[in-house]
Amino acid sequence: TLTPERMRRRTKAATDLGHGGENLSAYLASLTQTQRDHLQQDLKEFFPTVGRLQTQTLKAGWKQLKLTENFEHNSGEFTNRDLNDGMLRVLAILAECNGSDRICLFDEIENGIHPELAGQLVRYLIEKSKEKQIIVTTHNPMILNYIPDEQARKSVHLVYKDGNGATQTRLYFDSKITSDKLGPLGAGEVYVDTPLAQVECGES
Repeated sequence: TLTPERMRRRTKAATDLGHGGENLSAYLASLTQTQRDHLQQDLKEFFPTVGRLQTQTLKAGWKQLKLTENFEHNSGEFTNRDLNDGMLRVLAILAECNGSDRICLFDEIENGIHPELAGQLVRYLIEKSKEKQIIVTTHNPMILNYIPDEQARKSVHLVYKDGNGATQTRLYFDSKITSDKLGPLGAGEVYVDTPLAQVECGES
C-alpha cells in the first residue's frame, strides 16, 4: 500500500520494503552502490531535479534516507521526513520494481502522485512487466487511459463480488459491451461509460 507516513519512519536493517513501505530507508541502505545508482537514475527520469540518493546510519543503527535536489540557483538536501508523498511513493515503486521479487502488487497506484507523472509511471510499469509480473489496482479511469488498447485487452481485469459474496475476476474487455467500445474510446473512458453490472453479468 506504500503509506507515506510509514515510509517516513527511520528503520533498522531490512531486506524488503514492507507492505506499507515502512522499511524504505533500511531497504535502500541494503542495496549495492550500483543498484542505488540505477535507482537514482530512474528517479531522475520522474524528478529531473534529483541529485544524489543515499542513506545515513544514525545512532543505534537507525537508517535515514537522504536525497539532494539541484535547482537553478541552489540545491537542498532532504530526508524521507521532508519528501512529499508522491516522490516517496514513486521512489518506493521504482525500488520494488528493481528488486529481486518476481511478483509486485501495488494498491491504488495513483494515490499521492501528480497526474502529469501518472502516465509516465504506467508506461514504466508496462516496460518492467516484461521482466516480472506486476499487478496494479486502481479505481481511477485516468490510469486505464494510459494503457494502450491491445495491452488493456489482455491485462485489465475486473475484480468484483458475485451475488453470493464470493470474489470473482474476469478480463474486463472479454465482455462484448466493453470490447466494442475500446478503440473509439480509451480504456478509462469505456470504464466510465459502462455500468459495472453489465460487465459482471457478461451482457452484450
